[in-house]
Amino acid sequence: PPIDRAQFAKDLTALTAHPSRVIGTAGYDAAAAYLERELTALGSAIEWRRHEYPVMAPVTTSATLATSSGEAPQAVYPFWPAGVRLCSTPAEGIKARLVYCGNASYGEIKPKEVAGQIAVVEALAREFWTHAPYFGARAVLVLGSTDTTHIDLRAHDLIIPVDLPRFYVPPGPLADALRRGTLTGQVTLRAQVNWRRVMARNYYALVKASPDRAARGAAALAISVPFESSGLVPDLA
Repeated sequence: PPIDRAQFAKDLTALTAHPSRVIGTAGYDAAAAYLERELTALGSAIEWRRHEYPVMAPVTTSATLATSSGEAPQAVYPFWPAGVRLCSTPAEGIKARLVYCGNASYGEIKPKEVAGQIAVVEALAREFWTHAPYFGARAVLVLGSTDTTHIDLRAHDLIIPVDLPRFYVPPGPLADALRRGTLTGQVTLRAQVNWRRVMARNYYALVKASPDRAARGAAALAISVPFESSGLVPDLA
């Protein structure tokens, strides 16, 4: 039969209503609830079951950048943990200056300026971003653009559990201000992120064959698809 375009649009709108569907986020729980409603609405046409199990997931309570001008703190987004080490800060935050390092080539970094401060690098810096912490940066802000891809951000991932908080700033007014260097003076970078025990879910739905196909011994077909999302910036996945 032809695709039900109205239903497709409804499903797409519901599943993308939140910024993220990573396990442990409100978007994941909302997507699961939507799936359950839709499965239930199919009535006797299917049989379905829910399978729940606990997992540990990084959960962001808050992550902000505040200036000394008294303006409201603006959101930044922690990267995926470095091994088990979360991209979080002490409770009082990291108080330092912002130092723009561009693509983090050696020619763009002034070691004396970046030491002990917060480095600001472009997503296109890729693996060169490590030059900033090598010269003593306490944290790194990664600026995205409308052209930023998973390939760009993949180089900002860390496997070893080092205490090097990294945060993504999506394209917008804050990223523009950081590029221009208009945020001067000391800022406070504060992020509360914790490992939490959350519930993950699998759903199994059985669509039975019509009697005539069942009588002919038609083969079964299994279709598997994840409804959660994944990404190097969990809160924007």
